[in-house]
Amino acid sequence: MKITAVIASRNDDYGLNLTHRAYLCLRAMCQTFDEVIYVDWNSPSGVSLLEQLKIEGYEFDHHNLKEIKIGKQFLTENGIPDDAQPCCEVLARNIGITRATNDWIVSTNIDIIPTEIQVDNFSEETFYIGKKINVFDQFHLDNFKDRNLTNEQIVEFLNANKSRFHYMGELPQDSLPNRIVQIIGCGDFQLGHRSLWNAIRGFEEALLYRNHQDSNALIKAYYEDYKIQIMNEYPMYHLDHKNNLAFHSKDRATRCNSWDDATTKYAITKNPKTWGFTDKDIVIT
Repeated sequence: MKITAVIASRNDDYGLNLTHRAYLCLRAMCQTFDEVIYVDWNSPSGVSLLEQLKIEGYEFDHHNLKEIKIGKQFLTENGIPDDAQPCCEVLARNIGITRATNDWIVSTNIDIIPTEIQVDNFSEETFYIGKKINVFDQFHLDNFKDRNLTNEQIVEFLNANKSRFHYMGELPQDSLPNRIVQIIGCGDFQLGHRSLWNAIRGFEEALLYRNHQDSNALIKAYYEDYKIQIMNEYPMYHLDHKNNLAFHSKDRATRCNSWDDATTKYAITKNPKTWGFTDKDIVIT
């Protein structure tokens, strides 16, 4: 069975060293999954992250990589407010998910190095979460700057040094939302069958701001009677980063969703049938 990975980001060097992290991620995604859809959300310069990679001379085999560029005009035409999350993940991810061609779909981030997943024994009635392992930034900056390193060599090196990294923790089981979401940073890698994504209508499109916007997908799946399972057997490496001062300041000034919004108000989806802008003609290259 084939898997599509959907990644949303933009060309703004968020967290610093973005092209370094994006190159390693996209190369790994293209080698691991059958299709990769990258949604570039309103890059400030008008130059997408994939175009920036080419400018900086990054090269890799990406025959299965597709790009969707969302620009300022799209935001204006569709009434998306200026104070929404800069890379509006709920909208960007939904655009990619609804245009995936495979039955199994991963929603993930631009700085994740996945390992090979076998979905043959996976259940269509389960929503799977990757438990990410944080690779501290100095480690990947020092050890993976050689572009001649293959993805296989990088994954082998990460596996060999796994004990040095930080695993994202599990949430205290003191409330129903925590028992559903289960782990911190759950949104970095979420895998479900197309039927599941359609049942919950993707990420809740009213959650335009930061905080809990990706946790909500698990909450909705739970209330649609899907099981939630952590994939401990498949390491998912997160290339860690430190926000620079400009973006950290912007983050703190950005509106946030409340935990109540994500877990209570939208436990049952309010997304329209046209979630992911399926009624719009969006170019995929």
